[in-house]
Amino acid sequence: MLLLDPEALEVAGYTLEMIQQLARQLLMSPPRLRLQQIEGAEYLIDLIEPRRTYPYDLVLFHVTQFRRKVRTDDENLLPGKPLISDLVQLVDDLSASTDLMVHHIDQACWTVEQLGERLRVSHKTLNRWHRRGLVSYRAVDEEGRRRMVFPERAVRRFVRKNPALVTRAASFSKLTDEERQSIVERARELIEDGLVRVSEVAERLAKKLGRSTETIRYILRRHDQEHPEDRLFGRPPEPLGSEDHLKIYRCYRSGDAVADLARRFARKPSAVYRIITEIRARELLRQDIEYIPSDEFDDADADAMILGGQGSPAKTDNAPRKRPRPTGDLPTYLKELYDLPLLQEEQERDLFRRYNYVKFKAKRLAETIDPRQPRAADLNDLESLLNRAEDVRNRIIQANLRLVVSIAKKHIRNGDDLFVTISDGNLSLMRAVEKFDYTRGFRFSTYASWAIMRNYARTIPEERFQRSRCQTGHEERLDIEPDRQDAVAAADRRMEGIRESLDEVLKDLPTRERMIICRHYGLMPDGKCQTLEQIGRLFGVSKERARQLEKRALKKLRLAVSPSMLEAVLS
Repeated sequence: MLLLDPEALEVAGYTLEMIQQLARQLLMSPPRLRLQQIEGAEYLIDLIEPRRTYPYDLVLFHVTQFRRKVRTDDENLLPGKPLISDLVQLVDDLSASTDLMVHHIDQACWTVEQLGERLRVSHKTLNRWHRRGLVSYRAVDEEGRRRMVFPERAVRRFVRKNPALVTRAASFSKLTDEERQSIVERARELIEDGLVRVSEVAERLAKKLGRSTETIRYILRRHDQEHPEDRLFGRPPEPLGSEDHLKIYRCYRSGDAVADLARRFARKPSAVYRIITEIRARELLRQDIEYIPSDEFDDADADAMILGGQGSPAKTDNAPRKRPRPTGDLPTYLKELYDLPLLQEEQERDLFRRYNYVKFKAKRLAETIDPRQPRAADLNDLESLLNRAEDVRNRIIQANLRLVVSIAKKHIRNGDDLFVTISDGNLSLMRAVEKFDYTRGFRFSTYASWAIMRNYARTIPEERFQRSRCQTGHEERLDIEPDRQDAVAAADRRMEGIRESLDEVLKDLPTRERMIICRHYGLMPDGKCQTLEQIGRLFGVSKERARQLEKRALKKLRLAVSPSMLEAVLS
């Protein structure tokens, strides 16, 4: 699996840090898994309720089909409302990271203009709905332009889940001056009754008048801006992280100018700068920066000794090195990994030393930043250090991806997915980069191989056990059509009928042959498969004799049942 460029890994717009980390990992997974990941996230969005909390393991399973063996604690519970917004952003990023063509999507897709006309709403309303769970793809149209499109399935789910919201938006009409004045007077009455916050007044009027809360809030603020002598609200300073603050920061990260944001939100440019800087500081300081310490980091000339030679390769001999050839059963993009040169011992040590030293500097700088009064220059330096560390980390990972492929191929059995196994190994490789102590003098490949194989020893048996319990006889993935319960139930009933028919045939076999077949192919009540060597020891015969008895029993079964039925049960 090839890593994306560093620019592609810079994911932004996420509220929850764990979903942001998941997005980074998914963007480095094989492109062939994109549609599966997108459909998993899209299905999960439809299940989540904004006012509930959900464990991270649930999100991980629906999006990646990966179930961790060790359960997480309550600290990994994610609130539903920001989780929906982050999953929508995740679908956008995943679809944008692959060449997804509009005409290749197996359902109708609507552009922003088309969907606005269909639902009779504005583009601004669609953007609000997008943050509330209306899924969109970043797909390439026939003219080669990447556009935002809304798949028909996502539109139907959103309309079914929010019927009142869609109906109210479709019946929206432009306010007259009399209606605006009536809203201001009603707001004045509510303020006299004791309501002091704009959001409270806007929500109360929105329910009474059947208008959106955003529309009422805009009218009230516009009134205070145009009539400062007759203001409805004193507008005290809002706490950092309020809804408007987050909107300002998201718009700024999207490319909006500070002057435009100041006019739009009726604030001074200096206030907008302060909001952006404080939220940016909060996001940067929230990152947990870990590094492997070393005594040389505290030396006065550490910058010159460690970072002075970056950009120049380590000294190597000029003798040409023969690169291994990839096997012919690998896909093209995996074969390209063999074109990447491996790191020599001196290069590897230099990269790990530089990687941990840059994180050491970032950690030390972060400890000096006051989140209440951050300086933009310090934040720029901190972000630059984190980006440099990420670049070095990506180079280390790229040089060792071939190691993951070679180990994954040795752990593949019939029925296992090579690409899923490689993706799981890549996650172990990324964790190994963070934990590797280069100061001990060992090669990273030794530590990484141990970490990857240890992870496989834990996850692969668990996945095979889960697959054996849930096997239905059909190879298609159930998450492609997660709502077709009838089809799954029919497949289970068919499988149960086949097994009952086979049990009747097995009764005609001699006892020893019947037990060999049942134990070798997992037809016993515990569902576990045994090797021929284990079965031979059980019956007091050699492994070869057990194989001969199995072969004779299978020949009898093929004469008694159809080949397709026998293959469905024994596969």
